[in-house]
This record gives sequence, C-alpha cells and structure tokens, in this order.
Amino acid sequence: MLVIVKQVLLAVVFVFTCIGAFAQFPPADFTPPNPTASDSIRARFLGFGACESTVTTVVSGSSVRTTVNYFSCITIPSYVDQFAVFGPLPAGTYSYEIIFVLDASQFVRSTQALVVAPVQNVPTLSSLALALLSASLTVCALYVLRR
Repeated sequence: MLVIVKQVLLAVVFVFTCIGAFAQFPPADFTPPNPTASDSIRARFLGFGACESTVTTVVSGSSVRTTVNYFSCITIPSYVDQFAVFGPLPAGTYSYEIIFVLDASQFVRSTQALVVAPVQNVPTLSSLALALLSASLTVCALYVLRR
C-alpha cells in the first residue's frame, strides 16, 4: 500500500512539475546544427534526472518522435541533458516531437521543425581520367627535366 501511495505521489509531483516546466524548456539542440541527408543527428534536450529512463526515436514520414519513458523515480525530478540519436534522414523538413511518459501519462515536451539539407555532390574525376591526368603530368615533368 505504501509503495502505491509513493508512486501516485511521485506521479502527481511529476505531472505538476512537467506542466510548469514545459513552458520553460528550451527546444532541442541538434548536432550537426544543419544536418544533411548523410548525417546521423544527435538531439540534446533537457529531461528529468531523478528517474531512470529509456529513449526511443521513431521516424514516420515527415515526423520524428522521440519518446522518453521514465520509471523508478526517487525524488522530485531534477533536470539533466538527455540525448537521442537518429538518422540519416532523407532531405526535407520534419516535425521533431519529444514525448515524456510516466506510467500511463504522456506529455508533449516540445515540437519543433528539423530541416535536413540534401548532400552536396563534390565533383570528382573518374579513375580513368585520374590515370590519364597522372600520366600526362609525368610525361610533362620528364620532358621539362630532360632540357
């Protein structure tokens, strides 16, 4: 009975803390700050530190959702940096959403836009063109050195 009362009390404190804190939470930071379609993306956001948690990220169409499940809370939540890694994603604009879950309660922590740029193609030489250029430069160098 005492365990159930403690869990309910922690859930109530967590809910009220979440409601008050969501207005103060900054949006997630992405690394790299301007991701391309070839990058893995790391999102850093403030979460609750007095609980154990699991972080999962799911991509569905143009929506990226990170869900943080909290459990085994021991005190009133404190704030810590939490991370989610996902991608690479195809180029486009995505809605990035962070959901906090405690027991059966879900709270949308934040929603923001995430823009993934296309990969810039770097012009390169084919192997044949590179071999011909190398041979031409070698012949020119030998000709100049024989003078």
